[in-house]
Amino acid sequence: MGTFHDITELQESQQQLKFLAYNDLLTGLPNRTYFNEKLNQAISLANREEYQVALLFLDLDNFKDINDSFGHIAGDAVLKETACRIHTCLRAEDSISRMGGDEFIIIMEAVHSTASISYVADKILQVLKKPFCIADNHISISASIGISIYPDNGLTQNDLLTNADTALYRAKTKAETITSSIKKA
Repeated sequence: MGTFHDITELQESQQQLKFLAYNDLLTGLPNRTYFNEKLNQAISLANREEYQVALLFLDLDNFKDINDSFGHIAGDAVLKETACRIHTCLRAEDSISRMGGDEFIIIMEAVHSTASISYVADKILQVLKKPFCIADNHISISASIGISIYPDNGLTQNDLLTNADTALYRAKTKAETITSSIKKA
């Protein structure tokens, strides 16, 4: 009886350690370690099956303002809700990871058209525009997304990440230019 109990506790401890190694503690989403493994698997499968994989790199715009205005507890709540909202926009074969801070990355597997990638990106941006109700505060956010596609924008994990990050930077710059123009008018 004692040995059975010890093995069960050991198995539970191992499962907990695996969860901690592969998941973000705040959102429960897979973390960067899991993402790296998943993207490598997706690239290998896409190469064999001859389809595309899309990488959507998402960053919340001006997230620091939320933490500064409403506090870190509210900021954490926004991150958790953001993860849930993004997840509702994805297909079963897609995956989302939190890269840290206010950055999320989505892997879309078995992609056959860029229109489907654009559709998902637009859907995510729309669900994030709806106000978040956090501790009796209505918080509005926006996000920027950079996209790279295997094999068109890179053949390796590093190339895809670099290109998605570059596309994200361009999207943020474009959004800031538009916001600046609106404020001046």
